[in-house]
Amino acid sequence: MFRFLLHRPVAVGMSFLAIAILGVLAYLNLPVSLMPDASVPRLRVEVAYPEGSPLYIEQSILRPLRSAFQGLYQIERIESISASGTGQLELSFSFGTNMRLAYIEVNEKMDQAMSSLPREVDRPVVKRSESTDIPLARLQLTSETYSRQELSDLGRFVVRRRLEQIEGVSLVEMNGGEKRVFRIIPNTVTMATLGISLDKMIQSLVAANTTLNQIKVREGIYEFDITFDNLLADPENLKRVQVYSQSGDAVPLES
Repeated sequence: MFRFLLHRPVAVGMSFLAIAILGVLAYLNLPVSLMPDASVPRLRVEVAYPEGSPLYIEQSILRPLRSAFQGLYQIERIESISASGTGQLELSFSFGTNMRLAYIEVNEKMDQAMSSLPREVDRPVVKRSESTDIPLARLQLTSETYSRQELSDLGRFVVRRRLEQIEGVSLVEMNGGEKRVFRIIPNTVTMATLGISLDKMIQSLVAANTTLNQIKVREGIYEFDITFDNLLADPENLKRVQVYSQSGDAVPLES
């Protein structure tokens, strides 16, 4: 090896020079990135309708949108999640799909489907998922005065909305908050005395928390959707729920 280096100094020098030049060119031109430049083949459609129940949002909003998105190019799967006041559609495409064109196509389908949605519903928001979507900043709320429920409401309804209004902020997500939950502890002795079973109580609560959304009223050329909301979001309304005994007598829940 050393004999070759001594007898071929020009060839060895040119080889080392070529390797050095290639190293410099690679250092100057090759990009360096913490995350690969790859598009996630998924889009998310978010629906906000604070007055709507999960059943109403599923039947009147998410179902027409699913039908409109069925014919999208290279669409593989559509998943929907409905909750009280909100709804969400997850659109999964085949790998290799141009997500910029898919984003434009979804918005076009959205505009076409707006005529089949209730008039009071705002236009749903289409959001893209990127591999580089990592949190830029984290904000933690603590307080020695407010309870955890009050602090969660402050972050959900005040802080989050203020941050979303800042120019350049595309998404603000909140986690770790608490939601209001009503706990009902039945008095088995009183229920047995009144002849009320646990199944009857559950049926009364489900019926009281159901939104009727299939009523349409026509007046000439106009057509109106009438919705009767009977959501149990207030403890006072919850106390007034009528539970029927085996004899057919109506008993308030607070009894």
